[in-house]
Amino acid sequence: MKIFYSFIYCILCFFYLHILSLKSEGLTYTSSVSVQDTQKLFTSSEDSTATGYIWFQSGFVIASGQSLTLDIEPQINGAINFNTGTLILSRDITLGSNVTWINSGTIQGGGFSINLTSDLSYSGSSKTLTFSATDTTINGNGHTLTIGGSSQFAVSASKTLTLKTMTLVLSSTADVLDIAGTIVLDNVRVVLGSTNYTFNTGAVTIKNNCIFTGLADAVWTYSSPSNFTIASNSQLHLDHAITFKHDSNATTNFVFTDRTSRLLMTGSTLEKTTSTLILTKGTIIVDHTSYLKGSSSGDITLGSSGNGGADRLYIIFLPSATIDASGRTITYANAS
Repeated sequence: MKIFYSFIYCILCFFYLHILSLKSEGLTYTSSVSVQDTQKLFTSSEDSTATGYIWFQSGFVIASGQSLTLDIEPQINGAINFNTGTLILSRDITLGSNVTWINSGTIQGGGFSINLTSDLSYSGSSKTLTFSATDTTINGNGHTLTIGGSSQFAVSASKTLTLKTMTLVLSSTADVLDIAGTIVLDNVRVVLGSTNYTFNTGAVTIKNNCIFTGLADAVWTYSSPSNFTIASNSQLHLDHAITFKHDSNATTNFVFTDRTSRLLMTGSTLEKTTSTLILTKGTIIVDHTSYLKGSSSGDITLGSSGNGGADRLYIIFLPSATIDASGRTITYANAS
């Protein structure tokens, strides 16, 4: 009899452990497609993973404070409710045409990409989507990403968020980008949807061709001590009536990587409000009437005669273009 009960006990333990192992697997479909036609809730009792051929037709909800690891093939449709939880990427993912992002949360990109197939908006009141732990790329594939209301994107220290091939609409006067790490704008058209926007912390890198445009007299104020860098073979275009106001105490953090790093000013303004901004190595291209302005205690120095001429700043005037220098001191410091 004891042998019989021991046998039954072993059988029950086996099934119990098997059930636990099934729960720890989350959703795994590697040889067939699982269609999730209602919004999937990943509860705290599950080991939240989704692997293989899982098609979320109505999105999913991450339990508050929990994480979901995605390693799936099909694109995602419907609402993604972060619910203060964490989304961890184990491969590139694709978002369908009806995807929305809801509530605050965290994305750990793992060096992978989020690919858009249509426009996406992250707007509303007091929401923050934080990109942490690992670097993330959002590839717009020519679509529009809007950050608005009092919502914001945040990037953790030492991490990088790359926004690529998109129109980025900043539709609020709030600090919609809260960057402790680095944001890379790669072929991005940035539309300033209000007249003021302030970049307080973190670093910015411009790659390929980017443009700042938007409402007339819109002002991008850069007060971060970290570098604002235009990469090699890249260009930042300041469109008509846009002002780039450098309001940092740093004097050399507007960085041209080399001569192929270009700032195109088309009827726009570069303003310095404190200390002396020193611009070296790159190329400024002037179109229409553009403006260099020193205000408050700010001055601007163009170029340098040092470093064997390697720090020279090249200035190219397109036909009929002029520079209007005003305010405090604008110094041309290139060697003759």
